Amino acid sequence: MSRKRRDSSVVVEIISPKKARVLHEELFLDRDGRIGSQREVLSPGRRSVISKAVSSCAPPLVQPPLLSPRSPEKIANETPPSKKHVPAPFQDYLDNKQQFESEIIGLEYDMRIGTPCLACVQRDGATTICQDCFDPTPLCKSCQVRTHARTPFHWIREWRGSFFARVTLGSLGISLHLCRNARVCPANHDVVQEFTIVAVNGVHSLSVSFCHCAGAPPHFLQLLRFELFPASVRAPRTAFTIAVLRDFHLHSLTGKLSAYDYWGKLARQTNNVFPELCPDRYREFMRAHRFYTELQSLKRSGSLHSIQSSLPAAFQSASRVMLCPACPQIGINIQPEEIDELAEGDRFLAQSLQGGDGNFSLASKGRKSPWVDVSMRDGKGLFPREADFKAFLLKHGSQDKKIARTCSRFQQPMLLGGPSGLKCTGIYATSCLRHSLYTGAVDLQLGERLSFVNVDYAFARTAVRNIGLPRHIWSYDFCCGWSANAEERLQQRFPELVDEVPKFVWAVPKMHEHAHQEWCRYQFSLAWIEGGGRTDGEGVERPWSELNQLSASTKEMTAGHRKEVLEDHMTGWNWKKVMNMVPTRAEIIAGLRLEEAGEERVLELEVSATSPIDAAVFINMGLTIEVNQNKLKRRVEELSQSDGDVEDRLQRDRTLLLSQISRWYHVGETFLPGRLRSDWTVETEEHPEDMVLPLPSAFNVQERDLNISGLALIELRLRKGEATDVLRQLVAALRLKQAYANVKWKAAHNQVALTRMRSILERQQKAILRHADSYRRMRAAMLRVGLQADDPQYQPLLDSDVRLPALSQVDQELGSSKRYPWFMRRGEGATSGVDHGRTGAMEDRANIVVYWVLKATLERWSEELRLLDAEWVRMERYFLWYETFWLSKAGDGAVNTGHTVYAARQGHMWAALRDKCSRLKQLALIDTPII
Repeated sequence: MSRKRRDSSVVVEIISPKKARVLHEELFLDRDGRIGSQREVLSPGRRSVISKAVSSCAPPLVQPPLLSPRSPEKIANETPPSKKHVPAPFQDYLDNKQQFESEIIGLEYDMRIGTPCLACVQRDGATTICQDCFDPTPLCKSCQVRTHARTPFHWIREWRGSFFARVTLGSLGISLHLCRNARVCPANHDVVQEFTIVAVNGVHSLSVSFCHCAGAPPHFLQLLRFELFPASVRAPRTAFTIAVLRDFHLHSLTGKLSAYDYWGKLARQTNNVFPELCPDRYREFMRAHRFYTELQSLKRSGSLHSIQSSLPAAFQSASRVMLCPACPQIGINIQPEEIDELAEGDRFLAQSLQGGDGNFSLASKGRKSPWVDVSMRDGKGLFPREADFKAFLLKHGSQDKKIARTCSRFQQPMLLGGPSGLKCTGIYATSCLRHSLYTGAVDLQLGERLSFVNVDYAFARTAVRNIGLPRHIWSYDFCCGWSANAEERLQQRFPELVDEVPKFVWAVPKMHEHAHQEWCRYQFSLAWIEGGGRTDGEGVERPWSELNQLSASTKEMTAGHRKEVLEDHMTGWNWKKVMNMVPTRAEIIAGLRLEEAGEERVLELEVSATSPIDAAVFINMGLTIEVNQNKLKRRVEELSQSDGDVEDRLQRDRTLLLSQISRWYHVGETFLPGRLRSDWTVETEEHPEDMVLPLPSAFNVQERDLNISGLALIELRLRKGEATDVLRQLVAALRLKQAYANVKWKAAHNQVALTRMRSILERQQKAILRHADSYRRMRAAMLRVGLQADDPQYQPLLDSDVRLPALSQVDQELGSSKRYPWFMRRGEGATSGVDHGRTGAMEDRANIVVYWVLKATLERWSEELRLLDAEWVRMERYFLWYETFWLSKAGDGAVNTGHTVYAARQGHMWAALRDKCSRLKQLALIDTPII
């Protein structure tokens, strides 16, 4: 899927058979012209992170004036090498620092203070200025109050003779009248003088007049209609703006900010010198925000519009759970009759992939509350109904039958009890494996326990929603032990799921499988499960790092409040995943389609021509461009055999390659002497893939003597690394071809299979020849820059070397004089004469293993592409279903209410998502109408 990028790390590669780690040595040429190096041990697939050059004590190989042809004046004015490079935008700040200082301190005073007020007739002195208005005008106190009638929560700076004092509009005499017909409202006798209002910019104290017109609602409803959330229902004396509740909610979801820290921020905004003087409304704020988030959950989930009556029966009991758009949801994005029409080999396209995992960081101390504290979402969200869950635990929790641990290597002490001294030791959550959307959660009292009471409940609550799907894959890090008696336990605890158990395939997540025994990895690994695609099974693990940031605060909460907070953040996670699902999956599918079509785009080299680089990076850039040239040559050859306008299809790649070469030439001005540069100019070439690059290997011996011998040595060592990689790829390609020949020929019993086998072997032979040609080309270049012709590590590659010996059963038993190619004996010593004939049987077995591994990998990637196509179609249907539901609640617009307007807005949002999904369909190259 991803293209391999050649490292500049070369020289020595020592492979450990256990951990397959590689020792990389990075080379560079410092400003003094000396070769430097640094080593680093890397795991497979990891790039070198060596960033600091460490010079060795080697003598200078290149004269500095020729490496860096700069004038003495330029060198004198140059930034010292030890000083770090300052980005240009920040340097602009530093260059204008004095002007910034002057303007910032100048904002502390306004020259217009004390002049006559421009907004009143009396022309009183302008002694106040608003701190929150844009470009405020100094006004007198009465005019300041009048102009802020609609913005009463701004802070005012009042001139005190020699400085400004920060005051509220309430101290200047402003009063809120909660009636839109204030002229005739008899409210003067009901004025609350000291009413506290908490806004985004701090805590304000001002007087409030409630409405007393005929039919006036209660005080708390009057506050709500002016977007002020009351701290209490009976005789409220404190309110919070909807804006501050929304602001904290967003801060909490994105930054996991606690209410305590947010209130501390509000107190400091009110009085940064004496924050303790700010009215303490922390408890009221907690209570108001808890109820506000509950109302938001009801509104956004559609519960206020009776969505539960429109949802399929399986989803009605948990109507506030945000379902995954890409997973099959019967009645929403897939219909039962479509499942019935699927062929046996396609039924995996409609399967569910779910998993679960325990988290012991999200524990609870079980803080008691003076009142009965249960979650307001009791059973309608991710957590189950408290009464039902407790009844289940009382019934089955005593059946503490220990299950045999079938995998001795799996170390999970938390299974036996979890953290001690806690009423709740954590949670067990379930999610879809491919998209990481939460589907449910339960509390854990004694860890995950080998009786699996809590785990079974979470599993059943998720599985019951997927009844009717043809197949299920369930992943759990202890699935080998959990699934041992799963059918027996479920028959006793959840009889309605007994018929579904045969449809389940049990799996262990790919990261966790390494803690299991070898036989367990073979049986439960997702790499071998048909229909699993490239799913890794770790979807439920990914959100833990974000949710764990809540542990410090949720541990101290009451049981009901804790569940509401966790559900709110888990639903927020689901929402972000849904919003990012369309563009993310479009990019993935498009990349897979290009790989499937064999497209090889020239990769753009993200190195600026003006970036400070050393000589090793310069040579490495040239070698990378050379690789891109060879890729483009192969693509030209492939397209020349196809129909259509080849030149138009290649124009973009050629233009990109030419720009890379041009930038690299510009960098070469620093490293190549002027006499050599004059012979190498970049012109508008029609075929840049055929251009000869001015690498040291392109010059003759006399030209290389012009002080570029140091560059030649660097190229030699870098090319050795390239040649080693190519020989390793050649060995893998030869083994794969032999595996195809040994296994597939035996399985080909008809003409169709034989024809297909021949095409497979032909493709593999082309890959072998391509690697062989690459090595020969690299060796020729190495010979030109100093490689000894008799070097045993890089011998000539003959046509007879590019094949493996065919060993019969007799050869393997009696021993054979047939020898493997020299490059396959490099690890044993090129001249040791090791005879591989006696290990032929072992080699054949290794080839068979390689074949089956590659066969499984190919099948999983093929399944992955089909799964992605099916998920895309389901996403479109999902968005359409919600669009239809919300627009049906919006009405025809003849009579608008809060319900209809909100429904119309939601319908427009889901329509926009569906439209985005349709537009990106072309980018994703999805053209298969499958579910």
